[in-house]
Amino acid sequence: MKLEVDGVGKLFQRGKKEIQAVKNVSLTVSEGEFVSIIGHSGSGKSTLLNLISGQLLPTTGKILWNGESIVKKRDYEAAFLRNTLIGHIPQGMGLLSNLTVFDNLQLPFYLSKREGNPTERAYELLRRLGIENLKDSYPNSLSGGEMRRVSIARALINKPKILLADEPTSDLDPENTGIIIRLFQEISREGTGVLMVTHDLSTIGAADRVYQMSHGELVLKCKENITYFHDKEDAG
Repeated sequence: MKLEVDGVGKLFQRGKKEIQAVKNVSLTVSEGEFVSIIGHSGSGKSTLLNLISGQLLPTTGKILWNGESIVKKRDYEAAFLRNTLIGHIPQGMGLLSNLTVFDNLQLPFYLSKREGNPTERAYELLRRLGIENLKDSYPNSLSGGEMRRVSIARALINKPKILLADEPTSDLDPENTGIIIRLFQEISREGTGVLMVTHDLSTIGAADRVYQMSHGELVLKCKENITYFHDKEDAG
């Protein structure tokens, strides 16, 4: 499985004003790679992930999954792709309030026809994320960090080929951030590609490659030289 982003741009029209949220971005992510994109809010990171997952259509450029254009897929085909090949951790939790943690976690398994039972996988993910004691809890009783870990587990339930993670450690303390990053490293070694966007510089040492996004543009960086960036300018 290989993700290819080639010259992708996204232009939004707000009244008479045009906003170029993503500018001529190119990168690849293959199975087993861990790639990080750093940059603060407004730099275009979330827009880029939504383009890659097919939830937004690019204004220019190509997005290919194993050589197939996601842009040319119908809505139901793109949804099937997201459910079977892509794990997506959005910034918003998106947990259903009337379902327990365990049911929220298993839900993506039942959105497409497939064989097997997700129960064993769900228990494994709860254990690896240190939240097995929350199995029967409802979202309204969870902290922000606990909901974040449930959303991460849910994104991994179908063993995706590539995981798209949008600020996955934003609600977590250093200890739980470490748990998440180690899990991402483990699933990367097991063959899942990981594309993570973040402004948490403590996490970038785990990545194979690091890019910096600023004002919609993406630049490959030497991670050993990234020590600080300003809130508005350097990271967008």
